[in-house]
Amino acid sequence: MARRDALTELRVAFDCPAKWDDMKGDGRSRHCGTCKRNVYNISDMSREEAIAFLESKGARVCVRYYQRADGTVLTKPCGKMKRVAYRGRILASSICAALGILVFPMTAATSGARALSPADQVRMSLKRLTDLRRQLAEENDSDSREVLQEMIKEQKKRLSDGYRRMDPQQMEKWVDADKKLNG
Repeated sequence: MARRDALTELRVAFDCPAKWDDMKGDGRSRHCGTCKRNVYNISDMSREEAIAFLESKGARVCVRYYQRADGTVLTKPCGKMKRVAYRGRILASSICAALGILVFPMTAATSGARALSPADQVRMSLKRLTDLRRQLAEENDSDSREVLQEMIKEQKKRLSDGYRRMDPQQMEKWVDADKKLNG
């Protein structure tokens, strides 16, 4: 029999139309300008934190959460599970990237598609590098930071490869853009 607690007994009186992204605050709580109340993201809390929070707030509290089809409210995994899940996502991404590297040239050759131009390769690498640096700045977990730093190194190699394939005038333009974006 499933254990019953404030999280399993969570019921929503109405689905608020206010958008989380329009509210001011952080990842755990934001202030709704429409109803003038604080809204709490219980999916950003561990299960124990979410239960304690709901029990301390009582019946009337505005919450944001993710729920599976079976009704289970998703909460933030504990530190160890978070690292395992993160490494799993990194592994899956790496496998997909490797398969893409192997399959794309074959597909391009058979479908008549053209390979990425050096400028397109640089553009994509710069965007990915910027995204990875932003993630690194926001990440607190040392294992995750280490993985992100490795991914940044790989992205820098791809960027250098794209620069090497460019003609000198194009390269100067993109190197200047890179410096402006990433310092």
